[in-house]
Amino acid sequence: MRGISTAVFFFIFISCTIVVNNGFTEIRGQKNEEFQNKYEEEFKQKLGDRYEILMNFTIQELQFALKHKIRTQLRGAEIVSDERQSQFLGTISNRFVGDSIFNEYGSYGSSYSQASIWNQFGQYGSSFSPLSPFNPFTFNPPYIFKDDDVVGRLTVNTTILAGINPYVIKHLFIH
Repeated sequence: MRGISTAVFFFIFISCTIVVNNGFTEIRGQKNEEFQNKYEEEFKQKLGDRYEILMNFTIQELQFALKHKIRTQLRGAEIVSDERQSQFLGTISNRFVGDSIFNEYGSYGSSYSQASIWNQFGQYGSSFSPLSPFNPFTFNPPYIFKDDDVVGRLTVNTTILAGINPYVIKHLFIH
């Protein structure tokens, strides 16, 4: 496992998120298939010998390693809205932490709080709000910060570069 980089795990993670968003997503059309094949080939070349190492692991082993890697990298990260006056929207922590987005009794994990991404009627949780991670068409989903660096965007929009699906994160941190 030592020879496998963070990029490898995020490649697997990004590949997995294609199928996570509300069921399986088909890649349609010849152009999309050609693009996907070209992307995979370029990534294989970039990985070099590490690709062959990865192929020796079982799916279960890769899932375990990926879950551990993502939890380690995102634990304690802050969620912040993408707007002129940015709004703190909580942390990615276990459900017992007060400001966790998974603490259903806290301000940032409650489905009733205006500052919660889980409030489906609020501006940060509605599937229609441009500030919500659950709007599949948004270009302004919340940022994920870790140690003052942007590590991604919290979104179900699969076209957002470095987009991380909130349902995937919830599954990894709750289960």
